[in-house]
Amino acid sequence: MKKKIFKAKTDNEFLDQLAFIIFVAGFRYSLVEKRWPAITKAFRKFSIRSLSSTNEQDVARIMESKGMIRNRQKVEAIIQNAVMCREIQKEYGSVLQWIDEAKKSETEGIFHRIPLKERFQEFNRIGETTSGWLANLYSSPKQYVVYEIPGT
Repeated sequence: MKKKIFKAKTDNEFLDQLAFIIFVAGFRYSLVEKRWPAITKAFRKFSIRSLSSTNEQDVARIMESKGMIRNRQKVEAIIQNAVMCREIQKEYGSVLQWIDEAKKSETEGIFHRIPLKERFQEFNRIGETTSGWLANLYSSPKQYVVYEIPGT
């Protein structure tokens, strides 16, 4: 099945995308998609500000939330990514601005050019393949890309 995946319009939407990718890596797309409303609720709509100050009790609450895919490593990775997003916001103003700066450095500078794909790999549990998806999406001149979704 082909599906349009749109660029995030906010930093919280970007964290939502990261989280979805993290869950899809290892679980069927259709399962994650079906449970996504409950997962979104458990993660407080992927509020970076809220999740970046998560404590152990919050992790337990997320893990026990109805409809949650109970994989502690993935839950903790999403929280760690929220912390990273918060740090990026402090330095660049927003995660989306950080992405724009990373794209510029790919094309404008001679030194210290780090491909966008490699920058995305700085996020927890975002690897070679998934960082490629993100780099393809955020490098596209369109607001979306069309992906073939496996396991639907």
